[in-house]
Amino acid sequence: MLDISSYVKQIKDDADKPLFQEAVRCAKENAFRAAYVMIWISCAESLKRRFKEASKRDGNALKIHAEVERRENLHNSVDKYLLDQAKSYGMLSDSAFTILFHIYELRCIYGHPYESSPTAEQVTHAASVVVKELLSHPVRLRHGFCESLLTSLLEEKNYLDNQQKAVESFTTDTLPRIDEQVLDWLFLNYMKKLELIADDPSMKIFFWRGVWFCRSMLSIAGVDIFSKDEWHKHAVKYPKTLIHICKRSCIFIAIGKRARSTLVGKTLDISSTNPTLLQILEKLSCKGALSDRLETIFTDHLLEIADSPSGAKTIRASHLTTKTCYPAVIKALQSYHYYTQSPIVDFVVTNGGSGVEELEVECQTELGRNILQTAQGNEGAARQFLISEGLHKWPQPFLRGILLECFTNEKNELRFKTDRLKAVMHAIEQCDSEDCEKHSDAVVDSLKSAIPKNDWFDEDDFDEVEKIVREYDWADRIVTELSRKKVSLFGNKSDSRVEEDN
Repeated sequence: MLDISSYVKQIKDDADKPLFQEAVRCAKENAFRAAYVMIWISCAESLKRRFKEASKRDGNALKIHAEVERRENLHNSVDKYLLDQAKSYGMLSDSAFTILFHIYELRCIYGHPYESSPTAEQVTHAASVVVKELLSHPVRLRHGFCESLLTSLLEEKNYLDNQQKAVESFTTDTLPRIDEQVLDWLFLNYMKKLELIADDPSMKIFFWRGVWFCRSMLSIAGVDIFSKDEWHKHAVKYPKTLIHICKRSCIFIAIGKRARSTLVGKTLDISSTNPTLLQILEKLSCKGALSDRLETIFTDHLLEIADSPSGAKTIRASHLTTKTCYPAVIKALQSYHYYTQSPIVDFVVTNGGSGVEELEVECQTELGRNILQTAQGNEGAARQFLISEGLHKWPQPFLRGILLECFTNEKNELRFKTDRLKAVMHAIEQCDSEDCEKHSDAVVDSLKSAIPKNDWFDEDDFDEVEKIVREYDWADRIVTELSRKKVSLFGNKSDSRVEEDN
């Protein structure tokens, strides 16, 4: 008695078991010819079923299934056709086709009563091969389905709901049905097509659908569907698409050092026409996914473009945080060029007080000083900002920097900038009394130790400042210190004038 029942447990789909179990019963009765034939029939019927299932989602599989039915209706044999199509479709590897084709040829021999019967070893071998090469594997879709899938994803607007979660759910449901051997083909071909439409606004829906699909695909299948060398090549060829796919730090880190470096460099180049790409690098930076070298490249790029009008506009349009762009912002404000300063002032104002508040206190103060300097230089956006409603609601260290710059510079050198002083004093007056007192103390402390920047100071300069400051009760101590400073620098000129009159 030959027992091949152990192979039944390895069969993946219950639909494939009944015919194989017939072969098991024949083998137990030593009906080896019948067992061999039934093993082959279980193989052929499984191929038919797999094409039928695949035909629900794959046009190529549908054609094969239709041809099988046509031939069977004409009472023609379909076994050889099924094997050939299974190989062509990718359902069978070349080696599996060769082995199963040999089983088919022997079945044709053993199926005739006048031929010799197979041995127990040959029956066991046939059972082992059919289960190993076909029945133990689930129905997996290959290139034909993937081509049809890409066409639908890229051309049919209503194929999926245009939401990230819907696309991710679709990917999770679909990917297990696809043969693992074609996943790299699917990803690469999708990425190629996405790169072609990356800059086309009319294809925005299809582009983002593809990005979400590919990103979800990597989360499921793993980044190792490509080697690190292959990822580097893809970063060179498809940067516009790949930077979005690699937005997640876990994916970005996994693609390899050279691919990461290339992708960052390419993204910085592309950002001149698509500034919002810089946000991806910023988020990767915040996640710690950028190496020290890449951090430096990113920061240096922002600094490099900051002192040109086009670069300043790129920063403004990037929607980066004020904190990320802080060195570049200071550089641009100190450029003394309206066309560079204006976009940067707009950038700071658009990001608002919350953006400034993310900075270190010293940086907030420095930024405030530079905003005042820019306004003093008659740049329109900065001047308008200093008279805007709600200025007093901005972070207090930032306001302190604006106020201090009206009296002393960063080196604590005394010189007055009165052009915007009244607007600044008005804004400070609207702050809480405690904050007003702190601002007053800061100015007084600065004045006490300040050294005149140059020799052009005279009493009229002090008088002009004092006249403005006296209008605000919270600034009494500043007035007192200004008077003291004037006397220390020029003496009591009023006494000398009296003596001259006499």
